[in-house]
Amino acid sequence: MISIIADNILSPLGETTEANVQAVREGRTALREHRLPGVPESFVASLFEPSIGFEEGLIRSIRGALASAKEKGVEIDMTSKEVIVIISSTKGNVADFECIGASAQHVASHFGNPNRPIVVSNACISGLSAQILAMRLLRTKAYRYAVVAGMDVQGKFIVSGFQSFKALSPEPCRPFDGDRCGLNLGEAAACMILTNEEHRTQGEWCLLDGAMRNDANHISNPSRVGEGCYRAIQQLGHPTDTWSCISAHGTATLFNDEMEACAIDRAGLSQVPTYSLKGCYGHTMGAAGILETIIALHAAQEGWIPATKGFAESGTTHEIHVTREEEPCPKGDVLKLLSGFGGCNAAVGYRRLSENTEVSWPQEPKVSGIADLEMRYTLRLTPADMPDGMTAFYKEHVGNYPKFYKMDPLCKLGFLATELLLTEEKEAEGELTPEAETTRQDTRAVVLFSKHGSMADDHAYEETIRDAEAYFPSPAVFVYTLSNIVTGEIAIRHQYKSETACYILEEKDWPKMKEIIVTTFQDSGVKSVLGGWVDYNNDHDFDADLALFELITT
Repeated sequence: MISIIADNILSPLGETTEANVQAVREGRTALREHRLPGVPESFVASLFEPSIGFEEGLIRSIRGALASAKEKGVEIDMTSKEVIVIISSTKGNVADFECIGASAQHVASHFGNPNRPIVVSNACISGLSAQILAMRLLRTKAYRYAVVAGMDVQGKFIVSGFQSFKALSPEPCRPFDGDRCGLNLGEAAACMILTNEEHRTQGEWCLLDGAMRNDANHISNPSRVGEGCYRAIQQLGHPTDTWSCISAHGTATLFNDEMEACAIDRAGLSQVPTYSLKGCYGHTMGAAGILETIIALHAAQEGWIPATKGFAESGTTHEIHVTREEEPCPKGDVLKLLSGFGGCNAAVGYRRLSENTEVSWPQEPKVSGIADLEMRYTLRLTPADMPDGMTAFYKEHVGNYPKFYKMDPLCKLGFLATELLLTEEKEAEGELTPEAETTRQDTRAVVLFSKHGSMADDHAYEETIRDAEAYFPSPAVFVYTLSNIVTGEIAIRHQYKSETACYILEEKDWPKMKEIIVTTFQDSGVKSVLGGWVDYNNDHDFDADLALFELITT
């Protein structure tokens, strides 16, 4: 089993987990109106004052979690190869246009950690994706501890982008409420330390399991029926009557809350107390899945379920049990949900253990240790393969997907490489029956790695907000500033509804990539993975190196 032995939250509401839990229980919020230089409109958000840098926030939160572990008698040697650092972030140091992998390396090096850190950049679900990856890596026994930390800094770049979508509320947000009119942004740094060691301290929480699923619907709008969220919940295979509460994503946007309520209802959980913390913290992006999990588990341990600040009357088509006020928390398991751009959705379940209680435990996945991967087909594209550019290459080799022209360079590169790879597979294996095609769509994951991520599009978007006289932030450009959108575009094109994930590494490292890809098969619903390296720096410096992976069975 994988347990959580320590945590820390650094936010405008406090610098420790305890301070933040107390603030939530008292119904406090740091949401207020702000103005930024160069942004014409004011906005409501929860921001650090004075500001805290990306790396500084991560280091402070990790340091706090390490101190918490030490207080419990667990001293973690960060210089050990048995400790892996996983950073969860959507945009990292976007204002400085620094590769987020480099920032992660600075953080890991600060603590003397010898391993290459992994950045999970999976839009709004990054915090849960990072926990799922940590759980899977710890199951392999390659590491003893995983330090999972998340943060994003909210500045002109991100604020203007969400304003371009008309997604920001001019007042404190109202999750699931009939009068909700958008989200608020927030800043926080949060850290959890996970282990496969048997500590069993009183009140310790363990991860039951986690799943990620894609809507394969739209890169910025969720499935109206909550398909990906529903599938993620279902993949956990958990009895509906044992959940004590649901910590929802609950962004207070019209579409997110509607689809999430639909998914919860479809999963048979409409009577389970459900809440959102966005009214206290705003949307903290890369920190959200970690911060909100920590609050959820500490509250449940103390026997209460948080109120949904800002919620008064239900505003979703599907009636679910949204908490207006604090409610008592029955003994049971906790479910955490997140959804994000690129069609990604995640669900993770947690169970509290005690030293004196025997608890039945789900069977460990069959693929829990080191396994061998078979690369059935491979494909590589570099500038030498496209002397006339990507558009000419597309016209010659694909030509039947006009949406290509809207994509940013990273998505175009990933799309083209995928098309050629899947053509090779089709030519070798022939047409599938409709039933077999549906099975493949439901069981093929997309797992990609990159160094620069969406940085080329970041620069393109920055040009739309650089000058006050020429301020025209474009939602069509902004949405491609998320590195994981390339996985969403592939999922939509081929209707892949299994796991999609995007990771940032400082360089192409096939051993590390394979180490991560093989853990994807711990999800029993994954039968093959389309995975590898997709990186675009400029028209003369890019590389797509993909393969179709299956497990070698004997």
